[in-house]
Amino acid sequence: MKNETRLIAGITFIVSLAVYIITIAPTVSLWDCGEFITCSYIMGVPHPPGTPLYVMIGRLFTLFPFSNIAVRVNFVSALSSAFVVMILFLVIVRLIKEWRGNPQTVSDKIIVIGAAFIGAMSYAFSDSFWFNAVEAEVYAMSMLFTALVLWLAVVWMDNNEDYKSVRFLLLILYLFGLGAGVHLLNLLVIPTIFLLVLFTNRKLLLRYDLWCLVPILIIIGYSTYLMIYIRSGLDPAIDMNNPETLENFRKYLRREQYGTKSQFSLLFDRAAPLWTYQIKKMFVRYFGWQFIGKGTTYGADGYIKEILTLRGLYAIPFVFGVIGMVYHLIKDWKRGFSIFTLFIVTGIILVIYLNQKDPQPRERDYVYVACSFAFAIWIGMGALAVLEGIAYIFKQKRGLYAVGGTFVVLLLICPGNMFRFNFHTHDRSGQYLAWDFAHNLLQSCEQNAILVTNGDNDTFPLWYLQEVENIRKDINVVNLSLLNTPWYILQLKHREPKVPINMTDENIKRLGGYFKLDKAMTVKIVIDPRLFRHYLREMDGIIQYPDKEVSMVFQMEPTVPSRSALRTQDYLMYEIVRSFKFMRPLYFALTTPPGSSIGLKDFGRIDGLAYKILPVKGYKVVPEILRKNLYEKFKFRNLNNPDVYYNREKISLAQNLKRPFMDLVYNDINKKNPQSVLETLDKMSELMPEEVIPFLRNDIVEQIGLVYYQYGRPEEYEKRLDYLLKKDISDDNKYKYARGLAFRLKKEDKAIPILKEIIDKNPEKREYLSTFIMLLEKNKKHQTAFDYINAWIENNPDDKEYLKIQKQYKVKYNFSKDTVNSIK
Repeated sequence: MKNETRLIAGITFIVSLAVYIITIAPTVSLWDCGEFITCSYIMGVPHPPGTPLYVMIGRLFTLFPFSNIAVRVNFVSALSSAFVVMILFLVIVRLIKEWRGNPQTVSDKIIVIGAAFIGAMSYAFSDSFWFNAVEAEVYAMSMLFTALVLWLAVVWMDNNEDYKSVRFLLLILYLFGLGAGVHLLNLLVIPTIFLLVLFTNRKLLLRYDLWCLVPILIIIGYSTYLMIYIRSGLDPAIDMNNPETLENFRKYLRREQYGTKSQFSLLFDRAAPLWTYQIKKMFVRYFGWQFIGKGTTYGADGYIKEILTLRGLYAIPFVFGVIGMVYHLIKDWKRGFSIFTLFIVTGIILVIYLNQKDPQPRERDYVYVACSFAFAIWIGMGALAVLEGIAYIFKQKRGLYAVGGTFVVLLLICPGNMFRFNFHTHDRSGQYLAWDFAHNLLQSCEQNAILVTNGDNDTFPLWYLQEVENIRKDINVVNLSLLNTPWYILQLKHREPKVPINMTDENIKRLGGYFKLDKAMTVKIVIDPRLFRHYLREMDGIIQYPDKEVSMVFQMEPTVPSRSALRTQDYLMYEIVRSFKFMRPLYFALTTPPGSSIGLKDFGRIDGLAYKILPVKGYKVVPEILRKNLYEKFKFRNLNNPDVYYNREKISLAQNLKRPFMDLVYNDINKKNPQSVLETLDKMSELMPEEVIPFLRNDIVEQIGLVYYQYGRPEEYEKRLDYLLKKDISDDNKYKYARGLAFRLKKEDKAIPILKEIIDKNPEKREYLSTFIMLLEKNKKHQTAFDYINAWIENNPDDKEYLKIQKQYKVKYNFSKDTVNSIK
């Protein structure tokens, strides 16, 4: 049995690793990935509470000579995840053997090993775990520590009567401390380990010598955090919170950047409704994605709306898991209850502890991978129950064939179907959006620019390009959210290239909270006339250059109206603008919200993915600059490839790549340059066709269609109307698009069925009916028109206009009946 178990364990590892390598991200991804890859490469200090062990292991992998740096760190997740799948297989096998014993016959070996293989591979191809396996994030490695301590616990159970077996428990304690250097997720398995020890050999819990070793071993493992303290003292390019002093190090570990309120107090102060939002939307919905099915309808918040759906998975894994849970509790209630504890602690208890606000900046399904791990154990148990039932029904030789055939069927309908359903959406092999977006954002800026960004997705990939690939290191990236923290402001002030900030270090250290601003404040920036002339050369239509002092004047409004105040980030932007006096180019990324520009957006000129702040208003676009950036400098890899999957989050980010094209189009329309309008629209469609990167706003799709129509390309307008009419839109919009088909494109045959549908749903809408009657009359469908007129009069007998129309129809077409004949 040992040889067979090892062989299949190796197969689970090889198969899952192969799938993860095939689907691995070829470069940097969104969110924290850019930060973690960069910190691994330069041994930097990531955001609190830090991931020192992850960074050190990532650094080791950056030294291996294969592919690019990003792929090397991404591979850490793929390798970790494959080991998790293998360990899960071994855990299921050992848990089954706890009550079943070692299998003796070939049929029994297929039952035990086959059930464990089905459970492990179901987890391998589950939605969130697979997502984590192909990018540089901490959750894959954290799950490795979680799986490893659970496996060591079940190994200890097999050998608990041996005095030396206590070494497994001591190793678990060390791994708890070590795993904290990746993520705190593995600490959630502590209650499960405690129960397994309690149910197996409770005498161990009374050994004081072991309890004395608990803090020592955990501290030894936790000592990886010294790396944070040491590296911060060497001032790496990424040095979050600057924890090079004991005070800063303490604040870093306590995550004080995110607030000082204790997590315990937050348990009783819910940040959002516990049941409707935190449990249903932020847990049940995610759990469903793994084992029940995944919806496709997006709500106004950009998240998938369906809480539960059978789409794709048909709840097959869920049914196996429920059967397995019951079967496990019946056969071995102690270990079954221990796994149930793991499921609850890493699921519902974690929901309560996290206390997530509404809304979240992104989907948080990746947090619950340990809960899915526990459920995957039960999927294996469910497969075991089915296989044992088949073995009981069929005897002797025929039983072997029946068990083998059933195993193949279960493998296909559970993990096989999960693989089929999830492969396309988890294949990152052609995704370069994060890298290209960051590259294009940097290339939007002139030499030695200051570039203001907003959040993770427009900052971390920039750090990766600058620090790892040495692209545009001349640019200062100023992140607005970090600009609320004194440590970051000091780094901007003192590191080369320095950001001009005319505040003393002591004043900066005292920053925090809000700055009083009761009403709009007029800001005046004096500019050297020579610099002003330089800026004017970039603008169309300016021929009169000043020869004396010039001023830029703008209004700065309170950014926190409820407090009549400015945020720290806004006050610092004000200080930067006052200090730099246009000695360097200043840009705001398109992703920065309007309220974060302290009144400067009216002075912005779109140069690509950023707008440059000019000393005068009114120059939104210089076509030559924008066109050169879009056509010669920017990259749009695979954004026209229908075989590459882009989720809603990536499509939303890609909207920023379309915006400069649209700005160029509107500029050319105003300049009455139709040829350039069509060329720009065609180029945008070539690089980012709507079939791959759709617009998220229907009105923009319609506007593009109308532009094409106005410039002699009606087929493009019709194509977009057809696309819009297939979407889940309001009846008012259906009516509007139907009118476009009928009156602009003369496609009455397509418009009439649409109007009939919405009129049948909205018989009270007189506007709909008037257009419908007009089209029916034009297409000589007089009887149908007369029937709808009669129906309207039945509900609106005092409508004089329609009574008159009814009379005209009777006279003109010799209609005599007032009844409805052909509406239905």
